[in-house]
Amino acid sequence: MHHTRRFRPRARGGPAIGPWLIVGALGLAAVLAASHFSKRGAPPEKKPPPRTEDGASRRYGLPPRLDEAHFDVDQAIMRTNACILVREIARLHADPAGRVAAEDRAREYESRLAGFSGKPINYLRVSDRVLQVDQIVLDAGDAADRLVEFYRSIYAGQLLVVAVERGGRREDVTVYFREAPRAYYGVETPPARTTPAEQAPALPVAERRRFEALPEYYREGVLSHDERDRIARIIEKGGSREELDWLCARLDDLESLAGRERAEFGEIESEARRAIGSAPEFDARLRDAEGRPDMLYELAVWCRDRKLGPHERLAAVRVLRIDPGFAPARIVAGYVRDGRTGWRRTAETARVETPKKEPEPAEKPVEFEGKKYTRAQLRSHLIERGYVEIGGKWHRKEPWEYVLDTVHSLGRFPWSGGGVTLQEAREEGRGATGRTEFEAPTTQTRKATWRFFAPAGTEGSMRIAVETPGRVIECRLSARAYVPLGKGSIEVLAGEEKPARVFLIENGSDSEFRDISPHVRGAKRVVLLVKMKMAPDREMQHARFLPSSPGDKRVFVLTGTVGVAEPKLDRLFER
Repeated sequence: MHHTRRFRPRARGGPAIGPWLIVGALGLAAVLAASHFSKRGAPPEKKPPPRTEDGASRRYGLPPRLDEAHFDVDQAIMRTNACILVREIARLHADPAGRVAAEDRAREYESRLAGFSGKPINYLRVSDRVLQVDQIVLDAGDAADRLVEFYRSIYAGQLLVVAVERGGRREDVTVYFREAPRAYYGVETPPARTTPAEQAPALPVAERRRFEALPEYYREGVLSHDERDRIARIIEKGGSREELDWLCARLDDLESLAGRERAEFGEIESEARRAIGSAPEFDARLRDAEGRPDMLYELAVWCRDRKLGPHERLAAVRVLRIDPGFAPARIVAGYVRDGRTGWRRTAETARVETPKKEPEPAEKPVEFEGKKYTRAQLRSHLIERGYVEIGGKWHRKEPWEYVLDTVHSLGRFPWSGGGVTLQEAREEGRGATGRTEFEAPTTQTRKATWRFFAPAGTEGSMRIAVETPGRVIECRLSARAYVPLGKGSIEVLAGEEKPARVFLIENGSDSEFRDISPHVRGAKRVVLLVKMKMAPDREMQHARFLPSSPGDKRVFVLTGTVGVAEPKLDRLFER
């Protein structure tokens, strides 16, 4: 019997397999995701966006917050003082938002300084009620505009006396600005006015160097705000022939003023020293305060309290050699104001408390360049011409510069070191030095792109001694340094006998120009000491001095002026 199997289709109401497969796949994915996060940890939380400055902070350009890892006491003091002055500007302008922003920033710096365990620090406090800034009484009707103009004119190295009400009584606080605050932050200034004139070539190098060789006070404190803007525009973009002639004439005036006042400071100091005679206690205090204008002025106040007139003048003149624009020291030294910023020494004050001298016989005149002078007249004339006396010998000013472009081509770079070697690393990404990470090569097949000085172990030091063509008068240093990830430090000191710190970097990069003149002035070579430390790490070099690629330029620069000996001038003063 033949049987036939018939195919019967499934009924429509039967169980469906597809949806169950989808549910199973979703469940499996959830199990795998849970297993992944249990091993790797929960996904990182979203960080809130960085806090932006309010409108008042942007308007007044308040200084940034100090880095926790790099607390600089002097910088915190300067920023606190600047914030208090900005607070007063905002108050006088009836701007409560600006006043609160400046006061909050000053309070932050003040809290940092409160934990400093060193000597007492003299700075403006948030709780102070400011009464007078220099000669500006804040209750006067024009105080707002005058204070803004004065704030813009603050220059590096300036001393300032601020009268405040503190603890129910009036106090005079001596404020020292190591750097000009407008270089980092300042009240908004109107755009520089331009003169439609036919532009000539850029400012000649000789005139630019003449301007840069002037001390800070004569470049900043003597010039008006408009003059500073005009000179900056000419230096940056050039100017018409008329503008260049104006600049040359202005430079002649400034150099003449600087030379005349240096001679006057020397005369005042000599007169005071003769009147003092032997004073061991005063001389010891003077040595301790040497080079510190704030301590020298405190010494002058100490002498005033004890009615020691010549001692007070000597201390005041030492202040003026560092900051010629400090008004209280000018007044003590016997100067009176002559115009808005000028000063004039009167004959009456020049003779106060000076010993009587017997009349000296008439000296034989000295002939120089076809003219006859007394020795005092010739000294003033030479100073006005730009000559300087160093160690009792006359020198001619000459611009000088030493440049090392890259450590891939050291040449005769005069360095020696203990525990420091020249190392190489390849580039791990694009970017300038200090903005990219480096990885030390582990095989010789990797191409070495970057080269730098670094400790062979965890710390080391190197010495750099650069010979100069004459005795140093002014000198500025720019040395590239880089400390990645905050795991090391690089400290640079200047001076041969008593090295003093120039800068310390503990995170990031640095290549700023810094004035090292007080530490090397009068020397025939510039000596630097570089100390490097870093955390032990096999994969990274955490302290890199002068990091550079083969094509870099000016990674190490010394620039300034030196004095070239002029023995023929010395012979004119021989008796």
